Amino acid sequence: MRLNGENLKLEWFNPIKQMDDEEYTFLDHFVRTKTYGNILEIGQGGSTVILLDATADTDRLVYSVDLKFKLKDTMKYLPLDYVERLKFIQEDSQKVNLKEKFGMVLVDGEHTITGVRRDTMNIWMNLDDNGYMLFHDYALQEGVTKFVDDLCNRFNQARFIQQEKNIAVVQKL
Repeated sequence: MRLNGENLKLEWFNPIKQMDDEEYTFLDHFVRTKTYGNILEIGQGGSTVILLDATADTDRLVYSVDLKFKLKDTMKYLPLDYVERLKFIQEDSQKVNLKEKFGMVLVDGEHTITGVRRDTMNIWMNLDDNGYMLFHDYALQEGVTKFVDDLCNRFNQARFIQQEKNIAVVQKL
């Protein structure tokens, strides 16, 4: 796992960790290779820090929507640039009304099929054409898996790109 540009496991990171190291490494690499557009994250935790780190030395913003500011105690460990580029929105992700467009969205909120569908459909129009949507807990949570499979195969709204551990990547058609 990379943090602050180095392969490190920092003690302050443990309380906010919600993915395993392989998933964080994949997320870091994916974001670094997709270099356009701001990022929206549904849910907040260690992935927020990884997204900020992967976009370091850029002007890309990371928007994070969650009911609770889970990084409050972590902010003191982050570089000032990370803090300035993080746009935290303390609202219900299924009801938030955003005007911004995003090149990538990470969905890691409620894991029921209804919750994943509502999160996705609420922000779908905010995802750029050909933008990427990543879903955490794919193949681990039945609701996430069923929704992603339906989105790609039944409704033809997205193309399945890849799966890495429990992260599924789709591209908006």
